Amino acid sequence: MKRTRIDYIIKNLTTGLFAQVLSLGLAFFSRKVLIVTLGNEYLSLNGLFSSILTVLSLAELGFGGAIIYSLYKPLATSDNEKIKSLMYLYKRAYRLIALIVFAIGIIFMPFIKMIINREPDIPENIYFIFFLFLINSVSSYFFAYRRSIISASQANYLISRVNIASSILLTGTQIIILLVFQNFILYFLMNIIINILSNIYISRLAEKLYPIIKEKNIAPLPEETKQDIKVNVKSLILYKTGSLLGTGLDNMIISYFVSFASVGIYSNYLLITKGVNSLLSTVFQSATASIGNLNALSDTGTRERIYRSFLFIAFWLYGFTNIAFFNLLNPFIKLVFGEFYLFGEEIVLTISLSGFLFGLHQPTMAYRNTMGLYRYGRLRPVLGAILNVILSLLLVNPLGVLGVLLGTLGSRIFLLSWFEPRINYKFGLKMPPAKFFSDYVRYAIVFMLTAFIAKWAVMQVQSESIMAFLLKILITIVVPNVVFLLLFRKSEHFIYLINAGKDVLKRKFRQGEGQ
Repeated sequence: MKRTRIDYIIKNLTTGLFAQVLSLGLAFFSRKVLIVTLGNEYLSLNGLFSSILTVLSLAELGFGGAIIYSLYKPLATSDNEKIKSLMYLYKRAYRLIALIVFAIGIIFMPFIKMIINREPDIPENIYFIFFLFLINSVSSYFFAYRRSIISASQANYLISRVNIASSILLTGTQIIILLVFQNFILYFLMNIIINILSNIYISRLAEKLYPIIKEKNIAPLPEETKQDIKVNVKSLILYKTGSLLGTGLDNMIISYFVSFASVGIYSNYLLITKGVNSLLSTVFQSATASIGNLNALSDTGTRERIYRSFLFIAFWLYGFTNIAFFNLLNPFIKLVFGEFYLFGEEIVLTISLSGFLFGLHQPTMAYRNTMGLYRYGRLRPVLGAILNVILSLLLVNPLGVLGVLLGTLGSRIFLLSWFEPRINYKFGLKMPPAKFFSDYVRYAIVFMLTAFIAKWAVMQVQSESIMAFLLKILITIVVPNVVFLLLFRKSEHFIYLINAGKDVLKRKFRQGEGQ
């Protein structure tokens, strides 16, 4: 039986969620062992170098998004010749990108100590450690184009399965290395080895699914297709630059203006929040290829209704999750890592608000990418990044880490929340965005009110014992979800999603009876 879009979404979602949960749990356990065996200095170094490589990955220039978008239609129509031509182009492009990133990293290497406001208390050479981070980053580019064809074909669950196996293997070997050798270089070398092996396996998997990509008789791309790709890539350069500078510079600003130790403390918060956000992003990543198929074949009314339904899903998932962060991040970090690794409640609130706005933007990003609207509003991310950096630099001296995070929050409030949804409606859906923005404002108000109701309820539990923490978890689970259910149980999106879920279950039941 031929799989529907919903079938692909569910398969990608369930496998992706399991992979993300496992990866987050293993990463957290590995982080705990790293702190116990090597200390906060290595934690800070890991966070700083990861941020630097995030900024250096600007050389990727948005080719990833261009690949996925360009492949949707040829995959849907089985245009093998065009698929071969596109994959050959992307192979050459990514090899060039790998060389550019490596060259920029080598040039940047002598300036590393300028970002760190004091010499790290570690025996290893920090330049060599940065070189290992660079190698790990560059190696992925040689395989990225093969991952893209799997994702574009709605089979991202296959990549998730590889990620599950590699996460287990990586964490197990790294923990053994930390406990036996207490050596950070060996610890990170395993990351490089397993990253390369998993990428090779995914590359072979792509060849198995699409043997045509190994063929040598490749026709040149039509000039019209080349021009479309050039326009999309040029626009994505600005999107990529803005988004990466907006987030990748935070740790560098904290390291230079606040303290190197604060980078390590913040990295624990990032591990949890980014890990959970990646988990939730799986919902939209799992559906992205299906949304691309939908946008290529369906009418505007259907596309708009699904768009707003995804916004509702984003509100519920990210609303509940960031209320949980607001209530539970500090108690959890204190319980696991100790009081030294705590930030103030005002920082936790800022992280939660920023995370919620990021979450509401996920459906917009998915629709923008699958409709290929990169050329419209391409200056928004750059303006957002500039605003983020300016606000962070203005606020970091009086407010420290809080000032840097308020810079990120401010840029999201002023630019992220309204600009790109308007682009999607004006140039993609070609209809007024009034209903979308009405939903958006209503969700933001409900989130804020529910967050403080849940916070008040949690504060009634005065003890700091494990049993008290479990009670706080229970309160945090019940209060937001009950409020959301009471307020939205009769909304069109809730009813639509419930009916869609019932249809899927009925179809699965009939399939089971037919076997």
